[in-house]
Amino acid sequence: MFKIIVETNKLKQTINNNNNNNNNNNNNNNNNNNNNNNNNNNNNNNNNNNNNNNNNNNNNNNNNNNNNNNNNNNNNNNNNNNNNNNNNNNNKNNNNNNNNNNNNNNNNNNNNNNNNNNNNNNNNNNNNNKNNNYNNNNNNNNNNLHHQ
Repeated sequence: MFKIIVETNKLKQTINNNNNNNNNNNNNNNNNNNNNNNNNNNNNNNNNNNNNNNNNNNNNNNNNNNNNNNNNNNNNNNNNNNNNNNNNNNNKNNNNNNNNNNNNNNNNNNNNNNNNNNNNNNNNNNNNNKNNNYNNNNNNNNNNLHHQ
């Protein structure tokens, strides 16, 4: 009878030990699972942070590119405006030069006309003088004839 009790106690102890071991194993497994979950969460958080950083960087790059494009466009516009102003100034200068040339031509024409008029007047005067001389000579001759 005593032997059976001892064996039963041994068996109970073994069962208890096994249960304890199982519990410990389960606890360890749970702890490991929790750790794994925590690690996964941390990794996910890190990934999300990295993605956010990348997105922010991309946004910054896009903004910088847009700013650069705007600056380039402004510079181009300024250059175009300057070119237009230069062209306008050149056109004005050309117009002024043309006007000056026209004025000079008109002046030259006027001078030529004046010279021609003067020449004509001189010719007329010379002709008149010749005619007068001729008439005077004729008169003198007539007078002389008459007196003779």
